[in-house]
Amino acid sequence: MRWNRTAGAVLVLSLVAVASAVAQAAAPTPSRTPHRTAGKVDCLSCHAAGANAHIVSVPANHHYANTMCSGCHRPAATMPSQSQHPLDAAHTRCAVCHVAGNPMHAQPIPASHANRHASTCAMCHEPQSPS
Repeated sequence: MRWNRTAGAVLVLSLVAVASAVAQAAAPTPSRTPHRTAGKVDCLSCHAAGANAHIVSVPANHHYANTMCSGCHRPAATMPSQSQHPLDAAHTRCAVCHVAGNPMHAQPIPASHANRHASTCAMCHEPQSPS
């Protein structure tokens, strides 16, 4: 009889573990925030519907205040390296230099950035700190 209780307890614990794993797999994983969020507390100033044509708008099912964004969205674990030049008016057309085979040896824009507008580069890439 003792064996039956032990087997029953193991069965129950196994079912609980499986149910927990299924529930976690079914829950959507919040996306990481692909830009620096330090000092950016007003997410909706850029991400509100229609706020900026070059930035992804908040989904229609997100009816939350700015303070709620960081509850699900976390900064990316790794951020891009600093730019080797200032991000000023003279450097607003990133794709002019950042293409394969350019004579300046600028790193080409990765394929994952293909549909991004140059106005959003500074959201992740910071100019090199003055030495």
